[in-house]
Amino acid sequence: MNFIRTQLQTKRRRLALAGLGAGCFFSVLVWSGVEAFTRTTEPVPLAATESAGNVPSLGDRPAPAIEIEIPTPSYEVVGEVVTPRVVEPVVTDKRTAVTAPGNSIKRDRAGKPIIVDGKPWTGEVFDHKPIRPVKTRTMKTTAYSPDERSCGKWADGITASGKSVWMNGGRLVAADRAIPYGTIMTIPGYNYGKPVQVWDRGGKIKGNRLDLLYPTHEIAMQWGVQDLPVVFWEFVEAD
Repeated sequence: MNFIRTQLQTKRRRLALAGLGAGCFFSVLVWSGVEAFTRTTEPVPLAATESAGNVPSLGDRPAPAIEIEIPTPSYEVVGEVVTPRVVEPVVTDKRTAVTAPGNSIKRDRAGKPIIVDGKPWTGEVFDHKPIRPVKTRTMKTTAYSPDERSCGKWADGITASGKSVWMNGGRLVAADRAIPYGTIMTIPGYNYGKPVQVWDRGGKIKGNRLDLLYPTHEIAMQWGVQDLPVVFWEFVEAD
């Protein structure tokens, strides 16, 4: 009987020790989990992240702002609609300089005042001689150049009248045979509105039509076809 009681007491002690050991083990396990969770929720040291060059994704310190550089837009002009207009090249021929009309007294080649009907002339002059308008006539105008594209085999630099195409600074007119050589006229937009003379002919320049000379084919083509009021002039006899 005593032997059985002793065996029971021994088993109880062993169970108590086993329970104590299990409790200690469970306590250690819980404590380790709490410790681990506490460590992962701690703020990441700033020095550690900056030294490593990394931006923390978790922690109390917010991630730095990202700067975005927006480039200034550039624009390229692809094209521009421009109405073709005749560009007058700067051509000067002092030998046949034209004095613009005005109230100033005009002078002859010797520099003396031009006198007409006993009075100093203040009207228009051409080649230092007084001129006056005779009539105005609406005419169809085109333009040409002295090269082969306009004159073909006659592109020798000489007009039908035998004069050079470069006289009067390369400004002259081709007209129908009914209009004599030397006729003075002004055409709006041509030669800056200054007087020019008829010194050329053309196979297609017939009737109420004029062809205006320009130094290059490209400039001549800009003129197109224009119906314009053409003013005819005549020389005035000076005293």
